Amino acid sequence: MRAITIAATAAGMLISTAAMACDPAEAERKWLEAEEAGITLGVGTIQDAPSFAVDVATWGQLDYNTRVGMMQTFECAVAGPDSRLRKAHVVTPGGKILAVWDGVSQELEIR
Repeated sequence: MRAITIAATAAGMLISTAAMACDPAEAERKWLEAEEAGITLGVGTIQDAPSFAVDVATWGQLDYNTRVGMMQTFECAVAGPDSRLRKAHVVTPGGKILAVWDGVSQELEIR
């Protein structure tokens, strides 16, 4: 039940930025909310690409559009409104890559 609630929260917190123009302050606010909710678990660099860890159970409950919304929110917070992340990763807390973001094509490869 907790995973379903968190997944619903993630959808509300992170997907709405995708439909709007990039506002870095708003993206950062949404990102911090997701961290407080335990959805996202930290940011770093994996294989020379900006990366963030997620709660694996929550990640498994999210649909593709919500996952893309998370990536767009992350990209906005990290790169700003006039740039794209060429590549970014979603990882487990242990560093295993779950998905690779292509910021040029705005597509997410799920692994």
